[in-house]
Amino acid sequence: MKLIVSDFDRTLSESLDKSRFLIENLVQKGHCFAVASGREYKELKSFFDDFNCDIYFVSSDGGAIYYKNSLIYSNKIKKIPNINMHKIHKAEENIVKFSCYPDNYFKSYVKNNNLLKISYQEDNLIEYVDIDTDKAKAVLFLKNMLDFDRIYAIGDNYNDINMLKVADISFSVKGAIPEVMRLCKYNENTVSDILEKILKEDEYEL
Repeated sequence: MKLIVSDFDRTLSESLDKSRFLIENLVQKGHCFAVASGREYKELKSFFDDFNCDIYFVSSDGGAIYYKNSLIYSNKIKKIPNINMHKIHKAEENIVKFSCYPDNYFKSYVKNNNLLKISYQEDNLIEYVDIDTDKAKAVLFLKNMLDFDRIYAIGDNYNDINMLKVADISFSVKGAIPEVMRLCKYNENTVSDILEKILKEDEYEL
């Protein structure tokens, strides 16, 4: 059986309506589906409330995993810096991710103290997680816990790269950054296209 993991924003989100039936079908056949995102759990789950199957939520760039509204894994930030945080992601009471505005002194502090790492960066915002947090570690935790045979991972951006590297089969979608497209074994237009091919795997040799 397969553990199928997809990034959300600009990946699964682009074909979510079409992918819904495919995901439900895959889960019904005994596969496991997880969505992995930088979003926090409650926000991420809201996109899937009308799904007729249970899926796993790898939230906060691998900081937490939820299933059926229960926290089953988290990697908390061990030392909270004394800075002005813009947004905080929590798993239960523990902070697993936060964002702040760019500050060269703080970036230098993070680099020199080896406590945190950047999970995502824009011109006016930087997101941090614990140094040991990423989507790949969370996905490997899921694979080992569920004892699934193979990981199929779908991504498009920098925070997906480690997850794609640990996958047995990796896919990128239209609009993925060049580094992800070069890394992935297959490049497709949408997640729904990928899920259709996984469902037909007996006929379609990857």
